[in-house]
Amino acid sequence: MAFQAVPTERRLRKYARLFQRIDDNKNGIILPTEAEPVWEMSGLPPATLKDVYQLSGAASGTGLNFVAFAMAMHFIDEVLAGRRIPSRSMGPPPELVRFLEQKMRETTVAQLAMEGTSRAASRSRSVTPEPGWGRTAPGPTRGRARSRRGLPTMRDCRKYARLFMRIDQNHSRTVSVDEAQNLFQKSGLDEETLNRVLQLVGVDIVTVFEFPEFVLAMHLIGQARESNGLLPRSLPQELADFAASLIHMSPA
Repeated sequence: MAFQAVPTERRLRKYARLFQRIDDNKNGIILPTEAEPVWEMSGLPPATLKDVYQLSGAASGTGLNFVAFAMAMHFIDEVLAGRRIPSRSMGPPPELVRFLEQKMRETTVAQLAMEGTSRAASRSRSVTPEPGWGRTAPGPTRGRARSRRGLPTMRDCRKYARLFMRIDQNHSRTVSVDEAQNLFQKSGLDEETLNRVLQLVGVDIVTVFEFPEFVLAMHLIGQARESNGLLPRSLPQELADFAASLIHMSPA
């Protein structure tokens, strides 16, 4: 398959959220050693990651801005999709560099990171949930009290934070889909339902969970268990808004 010169808008928003998570002091620069744990979650062989580091400028050992980070993420996603990336001798495609630099002239990383959540909320306004969504299964829900709006409670979030930190063993503030799936499968839900949860929170096999997405996934899994596997057609507005409120929150 041919190399896609630029990332999709959706992926670019994902890259922005990841970058913000890594950039603790919000100065717009991260160290390659801070980004590498995220990139290594891709499972790509060291030789391929070395090519990615060289192409994006990460191999220099100096600080990376968002353009360089997004470039590396795009190369990794392209390899995972079965596409060939440019050789190190060719350097990064000029079209990709121009695209990312133009984006940074038009917006900021913070605005880009928030944009995806805002759009999800906007899309959900006109969507009617499937019949039965939100219906509680018979019997008590011990220790699982939820607000009347169907949002995770603070108690839920504290529990999810402990689970997230337990999975995030390298303290990168992200967990891979595979790592999270090992936990999700303990819910007893079938694979189709769990895949639907991943779609609703916007996570697929080539990306990673950040804490807000992990909270959404855990909440949706709980809802699905209580309603015989029923899930909404798209992420409800109130949940999208709730996730937006968590975007700067650390699980620690």
